[in-house]
Amino acid sequence: MLASIKGYLYVYKHESELPVAISSNLGIPHSAHKCQFIIGTLTCLVAGNLYAMPLIVTVSAEGLCHFFFPSLYMTGTSPSLSPISTESDKTMLFPASSLPVPVNVCHAFLHRYKETLYLVLGRTDRFLHIYSVTSESLTNISMTEVCRYQCQLQLGEMASLSEESIVISQPGIISEFTLSLI
Repeated sequence: MLASIKGYLYVYKHESELPVAISSNLGIPHSAHKCQFIIGTLTCLVAGNLYAMPLIVTVSAEGLCHFFFPSLYMTGTSPSLSPISTESDKTMLFPASSLPVPVNVCHAFLHRYKETLYLVLGRTDRFLHIYSVTSESLTNISMTEVCRYQCQLQLGEMASLSEESIVISQPGIISEFTLSLI
């Protein structure tokens, strides 16, 4: 998977040199000088599973989070999702759901704790947001913010330490957050 700062998502399969699926215009509609255009600077791209389905999540710097279920598009088994269009041999992906998130997100990852999927977002202004991701269906995804924390220093990489702990690197220190305390 590749994401661009121009709002494009490219999905590759195995060792293919060309993408098998593409999504574009993954930003916020914006009007300027009587022209409509899409702002979509994708800053984060993460992959995981939601209800045993492969999931791709993109986050834009402008504050928009998109959820994709690429296996449904690749197999063509989901008439309930947005229409699929094809350009020659490429499938055009459309987000199953799009939700607002804070602006200026620079780090993201998915973490599973006690059957709940969490989306962890780190911003350029040292704020850490942890969202619980739930879904009634593949097209009805919702997020609830369960924690917001302002770190002392600039956020670096984030990772899972164990099922209930995540770690965040900061210049000179490593912070650990325990999800069971949230």
